[in-house]
Amino acid sequence: MNSLLALGLLASSSLAGPPRPPRFTATEIFSFTPSNPIFIENLLVLPDNRILVPHFGGPGPDSPLYIVNQTSGTASIIATLPDSTAQTGVAALGNNKYVVTTGVVGANFEFINGSAAAHVLSILPGASTATILDTIPVPNTINLNGLVAVPAASGPPNAERHILLSADSRGGRVLKINTVTRTSSLAFTDPLLGGNPNIPTSIGITGVNGLNWRDRGKDGWLYFTNSAQGTYGRLKVNRQGDKVGNVEIISNIATPPGQENFFDDLAITKRGEAYVTWQTDKLIKVDRNGGQTIILGPSVVGGVVLRYPVAAKLGNSERELYVATGGIDSTGNPLGGQIVKIII
Repeated sequence: MNSLLALGLLASSSLAGPPRPPRFTATEIFSFTPSNPIFIENLLVLPDNRILVPHFGGPGPDSPLYIVNQTSGTASIIATLPDSTAQTGVAALGNNKYVVTTGVVGANFEFINGSAAAHVLSILPGASTATILDTIPVPNTINLNGLVAVPAASGPPNAERHILLSADSRGGRVLKINTVTRTSSLAFTDPLLGGNPNIPTSIGITGVNGLNWRDRGKDGWLYFTNSAQGTYGRLKVNRQGDKVGNVEIISNIATPPGQENFFDDLAITKRGEAYVTWQTDKLIKVDRNGGQTIILGPSVVGGVVLRYPVAAKLGNSERELYVATGGIDSTGNPLGGQIVKIII
């Protein structure tokens, strides 16, 4: 989820200028508390409108997976994922099946070698407990990040998906996970998915980050952010998860990326507009030409204050956008991750 640094900085009225009122309706629908400051890493809105919230940095050796009830504003544990201290990517396969990627975190926020896995879950509407159907090892990687399920090449539009693409941020590559064959492999790599040697911190080695899919005829567009390079882009990928086109950079971060200034995750609408989480306190809209507008952030008076926004997903309506945060405030205090709902 990144891009090179030189691009279409938006009109000064979009990214600069005096504080302005919010253009969209934003509501914090849930937050963990300072006494239990869970760092939310991702989210996925289920058909019953509950929200899966993978999180980072659990105590281990197993990590609880939380689900948020929007109606009651409460969270509960729906599953315990074995041999993990961090949950990262999440995607829907169809037929009430979902995948969450995990690992055991070691030094420098990297997975201990051999700990990465993809857990296939069954979560029925309204169910209080998920069933773990399978745990697929993903060897030879120290990082799994953004995750998408590739729509099936044939069958009805809602056919169950079995090919997943996972961002290996530290490897600057995208991995392919097949839930039928229970295998993982390199899908593709590209210099525009890699890190940035000019940044000495861990962000400098955090390349491709967030992933999102949009259908395009017999193939599809895989949209991504690259944290280290500060870019948002896309490339054409077929239904087998193979790269069939060159990487295109759509937009770049407005100022050089760094440890507290980088693109993280993204959501894509059917119109091709992106909503990108920009660390450490902004959500921006990027139009199809790369123009950027701040939706939430310090310059938006009266908007919800985002505490380290990490993920963005559309809900069951294209007008509903959800943003997850790690819950870290501007002074570095862990206050608890948030879920924010925005009507766009």
